[in-house]
Amino acid sequence: MKKIQYRCKTDHSHIFDTATEDFWCPTCPIEKRSSLELFETEASVVEEITKTPVEEDKPSVITTPPVPTETPVAEKPKVAPRPLSTEAKPVPISQPNPEPIKEVDNSPNNYELKIGNQIWQKTFVNIQKIDGLKIASNEVEWNEALVQQKPAACYPNDNPELAQKLGILYNWYALDLLKPHLPSGYRIPTENDITQLNHLLRKSNSAFFDFKNITLHHRLPNATFGSDPRHLSLWLDDDIGHYTAQYFQLKKGANTADFRSIGKNAGLFIRCIKV
Repeated sequence: MKKIQYRCKTDHSHIFDTATEDFWCPTCPIEKRSSLELFETEASVVEEITKTPVEEDKPSVITTPPVPTETPVAEKPKVAPRPLSTEAKPVPISQPNPEPIKEVDNSPNNYELKIGNQIWQKTFVNIQKIDGLKIASNEVEWNEALVQQKPAACYPNDNPELAQKLGILYNWYALDLLKPHLPSGYRIPTENDITQLNHLLRKSNSAFFDFKNITLHHRLPNATFGSDPRHLSLWLDDDIGHYTAQYFQLKKGANTADFRSIGKNAGLFIRCIKV
């Protein structure tokens, strides 16, 4: 049976069951630390060998295959709960008549999803040609935007074809630059919008968490790419610090979104809400 784990890109002996919030390796020294990557491993199986009596006054010797210290022998690995996601399994709330989800097709390339009194775009922002927006083609150009605190964007995993399917990843400095160019009547969501959305999602059989079985790529603050098929991270229009901003994260199988914070140089998607 396969399971998903995380390991340090620099030192593959650093293996973890869960990723840190910023995808940094917590074991490496700060000056040499690297980002984490997702990989699959086979679950360990330990066979007991039948005891063979040696002497009556001496215990039998049992030979077992070597087991990596990171993985318990006969137990499933215990995953430490994250502070913002305390529920092990979402508990559906009974609703005799769940609020209907209405999908409105306004144009060949623009679809909307109505949840209660909120209307969201189903697609992510894909705006590239704006004066002042740098399309970074490598890690060096992405990090230059952090030093200068300038707007920057990139293709997911540096793949233009993937950008056509999903959208563009933006750093937080690009949000103000994008606002005048968003579709008419739309804006970048705030924390208040997500609080209301969570209330509506608990009552609705919503398609808001439909990731279309595509592995979503995000750019981490250190300019490397991270991917996880279970999470989707999107910017909020909320500034909480000089180098930190807020975003919301959707998880497959959940019925609410989580609030999180990350460095402003991270590259995340943007999903607009109607004014």
